[in-house]
Amino acid sequence: FHNVYRGKRFPAGRFQRFWTDELPRLMWESRQALLLSFSLFLLAGVVGVVSSRINPDFARIILGDSYVEMTLRNIENNDPMAVYKESQPLGMTVGIAANNLFVALRTAIFGVLASIGTVFMLLYNGVMLGAFQYFFVEKGLFWQSFLTIWIHGTLEISAIIIAGAAGLVAGSGLLFPGTYTRAQAFQLSMRRGLKIFIGLIPMFILAAFFEGFLTRYTETPAPVRFLFILCSLAFVLWYFVWLP
Repeated sequence: FHNVYRGKRFPAGRFQRFWTDELPRLMWESRQALLLSFSLFLLAGVVGVVSSRINPDFARIILGDSYVEMTLRNIENNDPMAVYKESQPLGMTVGIAANNLFVALRTAIFGVLASIGTVFMLLYNGVMLGAFQYFFVEKGLFWQSFLTIWIHGTLEISAIIIAGAAGLVAGSGLLFPGTYTRAQAFQLSMRRGLKIFIGLIPMFILAAFFEGFLTRYTETPAPVRFLFILCSLAFVLWYFVWLP
């Protein structure tokens, strides 16, 4: 046994291969699911915007009265993004990371319901984002909110969309078993979906770190924040689209 496995690099070698080979390969194999997930999320975001335009109270229905009232008070105090400054950075980071991972896990795991649960989670989060962003547009604060929210939102929303792709992949075995039995196909597709989700964990932790420690600095010059957002988007497109 020692002679056979003496030169085997494990787990360090396998850990490295997961990020450099296995995850990009899984993303390439799941490119149609990723495109579908993005399309559903984008469609839901448009629905959230249109619904907010039609019904002025739609934001209250989606975001809750307490959040809307708090934000309105912050706007009156000339600090609309004050919500990101109220908590201590470390505690805020831990809480946000836990919440986002839970949302993403539900999005991915709900693929067991023949992907119906995943589609519902994508639509729900997309509508929420559309209503949330339009709320600030309506108040004439689009640019200020964009440069603040998307400091962390670029990684966070991208990860939710990719988690949606993971859920669609996980449920694809039940819908399209191919030459396998439905149980065998489901086991394989669920394994692929969970591997994609595991690959998203560092993204969610990093997004939570950005939200807890960086988003609060709303006085940072706009060009610096915009460049930061572009760099985050470039990373997502490079690793999850171009590299695969």
